[in-house]
Amino acid sequence: MLGGERVGAYMLVTRSESLIELVNIAVKPERQNQTIGQRLLQDAIRRAESSGANQMLVCTGNSSIVQLRFYQQAGFRFESVERDYFPDHGYPSIEEDGLALRDRICLTRDL
Repeated sequence: MLGGERVGAYMLVTRSESLIELVNIAVKPERQNQTIGQRLLQDAIRRAESSGANQMLVCTGNSSIVQLRFYQQAGFRFESVERDYFPDHGYPSIEEDGLALRDRICLTRDL
């Protein structure tokens, strides 16, 4: 909330005692590039730490260059690549910045 307005949200899912996944983080388009996403991510990390987990997971698409940079700047590192994840799971053809969305890239961060 910012001045009483909901400007973004995120969702955490406990995968095990030691692992929490950030499954979604979003900021209203008109509020992007105002450090709101960074603040949401830092809050999510604090909540994950307070849960007792020792690692946080986030997955995104290979074509999501901005998001990959965003997570790496917050200390996340590449964990795995699931080739052809999106076409194999029935997602429609999507292209971002001239790249086809095909592979799911998972990153982790120690807490």
